[in-house]
Amino acid sequence: MWGTHQTMDPMSESALARHYPGLDLRFYDVFNALLRTAHAVSGHIGLSVEPYGLSDGRFRVLMVLAMAEPAPLTPSDIAERAGVTRATVTGLLDGLEAAGLVERRNHRTDRRRILVSLTETARSRLDAAVPEHVKSVLGVMSTLSEDEHTQLRSLMDKLYQATSHPAHTNVRKN
Repeated sequence: MWGTHQTMDPMSESALARHYPGLDLRFYDVFNALLRTAHAVSGHIGLSVEPYGLSDGRFRVLMVLAMAEPAPLTPSDIAERAGVTRATVTGLLDGLEAAGLVERRNHRTDRRRILVSLTETARSRLDAAVPEHVKSVLGVMSTLSEDEHTQLRSLMDKLYQATSHPAHTNVRKN
């Protein structure tokens, strides 16, 4: 029965093997460790932008827009570059617009398209937040040696390529 061992991770290889004895679970613990680590690192680094009134997601959208300047981007371009869904970007843009950090405007020749750009307030906020964010990233990543950094990057690239970039595809099945 699920949950009978409170201290055991119900998604661990051994727990799943008991419930699904025919599955090949050789890499499942590593997969879960990857997810837990990504979540923990992202949460830790996301704390660096909170003093500037930003969440990790909002910061990411602002950085995508900043890297594209002076050109504005469409919401779907932002979603692709940020690695999130268009629905997620819509919610983030709503909050950023309400905070006066982005502007949405209609495309000059195609009224179906919306263009998004940073406000001066956003640029000022990023000027303050980016150095703290980079310090936080360096604080976490400096725990790895140069060789470990190179190896980790290579492994992440390999895993990313194996996914066929599903961050912007719909994988739901009805």
